[in-house]
Amino acid sequence: MRARMLLGLATVLVASCFAIAAGVARADDPPALPSDTPGDIQSGPSSTLGGSTGLYPCGSTASWCATKMGSLAAGTTVTMKCYQDWNDINGKSWRWFYITGPNHTEGFIHAEKVTVPSQTKVGQCGTSSWKGIWSGYWPLGSHVFGQTTWDHKCLEFVSLAYKNTSGLDICGNWCNASTTALDYWNKDPRGYGRHTSGPSFKTPERGALVFFSGSAVTSAGHVALSLGNGWLVSTWEGITPGVHLVTIGQITSKFGSNVTYLGWMAPAPW
Repeated sequence: MRARMLLGLATVLVASCFAIAAGVARADDPPALPSDTPGDIQSGPSSTLGGSTGLYPCGSTASWCATKMGSLAAGTTVTMKCYQDWNDINGKSWRWFYITGPNHTEGFIHAEKVTVPSQTKVGQCGTSSWKGIWSGYWPLGSHVFGQTTWDHKCLEFVSLAYKNTSGLDICGNWCNASTTALDYWNKDPRGYGRHTSGPSFKTPERGALVFFSGSAVTSAGHVALSLGNGWLVSTWEGITPGVHLVTIGQITSKFGSNVTYLGWMAPAPW
């Protein structure tokens, strides 16, 4: 994972997160993935893992895609959600599956880790059926990851994650140049619902908007995009500048009483 740590970090850093600009796609945005069609439906793997595996945010050769967000043992029963074709490994299949497992675990696993018998049918991840999963593709792209363009613009960042993939507009006419992450949390302008407790409180599903408040993130608050298993793809939150991977636990541990994890909203629950 690319990490560009800022030297001389104080105990509490100001990481204000304002404003969403006009949420239009940028010239270097990747093209949208093709829509799912009957021809795209593929035979998925069994719901039982044939070998132990890590859970990953993406399947490309980018170093951050190799970040292990969790792991599952051989024989674990999982639910196959969708597939995506990325890079091959040692000449093996290009296919990766997005799965959910016990205790709110989820992530991409390589096709070689699943057994073949009792196959199920799963569709492509980059479709309107899986907007939450799809939302992670844009921020994890090589033209976005590591860039500081969206530092202090976290609401714009998560908005573009949806707009530049599935086209979902999480703001409508409500957000403007002075709208903060904390404004969005307090208002819930799209009626997504706030998750502030429960078994998945600290492991929001992929695509959820994850919110923080406190002096470490100023009165503006902070929002990042969940990748599952407590992992986030985030802009500058006082730990690392630029688009990067971080966990909810790393943020709360770093700042202690100076930051509060508020909870999450799911624009496209799946």
